[in-house]
Amino acid sequence: MSNFIERLGWVLVHSLWQFALLSAIAFVLQRALRRASSSARYLVLLGMLAAIVAAPLVTWCVLPVEAPQPVVAAAPASVPMPIPPALPLEAIPTPTPVASPPAPLAAASVLPVVKAPPLPPTPLLELPQTTWSERIREAVTPWLSTIVWGWSLGVLAFALRPLMGWITVRRLRTSGVSPVPEAVQAALAATAQRLGITQAVRVLQSAVVQVPIVAGYFQPVILLPVSIVTGMPASQLEAILAHELAHIRRHDYLVNLAQTLVETVFFYHPAVWWMSHQIRCERENCCDDIAVTALGSRLDYSRALLALEELRATQTPLAVGANGGSLLERVRRLFHREADLDSISSGSMALGVVLVAGVLTIVAIAGGQLTADQADEEISFAGPVADQTSWPQLGGSAGHNPVSTVTNLPTQFDLAKKENIRWSQPIGHFAFSSPVVAGGKVLIGTNNAIGHDPRFSPTDDVACLMCFDEATGAFLWQYSSPRMKAGRQQDWPILGICLVPVVEGDRVWFVTNRCEVVCLDLNGHRDNEDDGLPEPEASAPGAESADVVWKYDLFSTLGVRPQKAACVTPTIAGNLLLLNSPNDVDEPDQKLATPGAPAFLAFDKTSGQLVWSDKTPNTNIHCDGCSGGVPIAPAAALIDGTWQAIFAGYDGWLYAYDLEAIQRGETQTLWKFDLNPKTARLWYDRGIANTPVVVGHRVYAAVGHNADRGSEPGRLWCIDATKRGDLSSDLVYNKSAPDVVIPHKQLAVEPVKGDFTRPNLNSGVVWVYISDDLNQNGKIEHDERMHLSNSLPVIHDGLLMTTDLNGIFHCLDAATGK
Repeated sequence: MSNFIERLGWVLVHSLWQFALLSAIAFVLQRALRRASSSARYLVLLGMLAAIVAAPLVTWCVLPVEAPQPVVAAAPASVPMPIPPALPLEAIPTPTPVASPPAPLAAASVLPVVKAPPLPPTPLLELPQTTWSERIREAVTPWLSTIVWGWSLGVLAFALRPLMGWITVRRLRTSGVSPVPEAVQAALAATAQRLGITQAVRVLQSAVVQVPIVAGYFQPVILLPVSIVTGMPASQLEAILAHELAHIRRHDYLVNLAQTLVETVFFYHPAVWWMSHQIRCERENCCDDIAVTALGSRLDYSRALLALEELRATQTPLAVGANGGSLLERVRRLFHREADLDSISSGSMALGVVLVAGVLTIVAIAGGQLTADQADEEISFAGPVADQTSWPQLGGSAGHNPVSTVTNLPTQFDLAKKENIRWSQPIGHFAFSSPVVAGGKVLIGTNNAIGHDPRFSPTDDVACLMCFDEATGAFLWQYSSPRMKAGRQQDWPILGICLVPVVEGDRVWFVTNRCEVVCLDLNGHRDNEDDGLPEPEASAPGAESADVVWKYDLFSTLGVRPQKAACVTPTIAGNLLLLNSPNDVDEPDQKLATPGAPAFLAFDKTSGQLVWSDKTPNTNIHCDGCSGGVPIAPAAALIDGTWQAIFAGYDGWLYAYDLEAIQRGETQTLWKFDLNPKTARLWYDRGIANTPVVVGHRVYAAVGHNADRGSEPGRLWCIDATKRGDLSSDLVYNKSAPDVVIPHKQLAVEPVKGDFTRPNLNSGVVWVYISDDLNQNGKIEHDERMHLSNSLPVIHDGLLMTTDLNGIFHCLDAATGK
């Protein structure tokens, strides 16, 4: 499909809601001007018709022009190509299959409901997602070519209408016509003089026409039916002539010609026909007013209109005449000026109501399409992006796709010369946290090596969250958190606050090194207010101290035990604060320290009350210190009409829950996915799930682990999040019951016990990236392989970009994983 046809197709699609919106506005204005003159309503309607013509032109200019794509030579047969989602993933090793038919999935998609003390229900706030527009785009794009060709054929067919009208007008001017009596000529001249018309106008009587019409513009001719010339009183005939001369004075022939062209081009939209009909009705009303003013007799003119009712017939589209609109309504209007627009029929009013309702619906689901990227991808890869002034959480949004609208960034920096440096401030020994920017402030996790907190010496090992002024870099306040008494097993020295905080409004949420969920006032104590806990233990006194709103201790309350550090990042989803629990395995025996502690949590972000928890990964966790090495965060997004909360587990699985059920304190699992091959060795090549990134209805996630495991093989997955149940690429069975799926366990496949795998017929895999023979030498080298990764993939303009723990940058086709 060419770019021209695609853009024209989107112009036609957008015109559906644009024309409906403009006609609804026209209807409202028409009702609002019901007491105004007909000429005022006529001008407003003409303006709205002009807007209808302008809307597609503006849309054409606004739609992005797709850059020409480079021609890529076909890959040799030896180069591995992307695997279609419907086929088994051959890249994932599987044991020899057992000769038994594939079994349908067990009822794994519906898990028991776990109750927790519910909070009063609070509506979810909308997250920055564009799911509906992406779905519309995905459905419409394949039909754009058909839409354009269908529209072209329709225009050609409807073009016959004005062509036949032009032929008919030329025939009417010459066939069956004869001069009118001199009395009629004299009446025409007198009326034209009263109306100030200096242009030469002919009047003829016709045996063909049944109602008076004006034909032609440069040499206008008024054609009168013979029955009117011979049978209508002189006063009424003069009224009819006045009406037709009013059309000539107002140049209605040209306007009617333009209307016909608009009807031809936009034949497919009822709103265009409705508005054009309203313009013709108001045009007749305007001419009626002129004729009555010129004659001074409303009664004679009304009698003339009633006489025309008996002669009314279909009129050629390129002619204008006295029979437009409802003649009876026109007479009523002349005698009831106070109810001028009551002549709008109930049908028109009903149409207006329908149009308004339709506009509200269409704009709600398709309005965001106007500036969407029009690349030929299966889905839109633009994703939610952060604005230019705020980066309030990991990845910028709850979908975690780290794409910003900022452009023209500098690429060179020199701290000594202050080149492209607005300001700089020393912080602690390390900063393993990404900064967030919100409310004119910058937050970063570090330690107290600078000594901002007077209660502690710079030599004291204290974890900190620092806040600076975004414009000047001035230090504003600091939250200080001393080390836990358990030592480096649960709180590694010098690390500081490793996670990324999240900011919304004037509130900050994060998890400390002491396994505490903390909510702070973004303004600290500099606003001279105490928003929550008085004199909190971990805060410094004075204006440069943090203002704690609430605090929840996961260590003492839920028995959560981190390994090395509590490095989890929260996510805001409506009224909820979502986060992973840093509950990890003990280093000596590699067993879960507290099996009953939850893995996933949801708090009321305002009060700090625990709303929901889930411990599904439980003893299957095999992280070995991943709570201190992989700063994972849940994702939240509206996918296919359902709000999903997607958690990455330390067992290497992704878990998606119904977010509205979480609000009620219930656990409703939507889907789950194992990011590791089933045959992966437990402590060697089996990683954990990294932070999921959501774009449209797809979820992207890599296999991660501690940085010292970076050379091990990894995987990057693209998953269809509209499916339900276990979406893993393979399922595990046992020869003792070869048709029953084995429940998830820490070591997925134990061949010595009779375990084996089969491809999952319900798999949600769109693609998986493991490696690619880029130099085409027939072998996979170190830098051609995806290694373990703790990075967020970036999806933009059809590309996916990410890094792995070996420092290799990967750029893939986001649609295919190539």
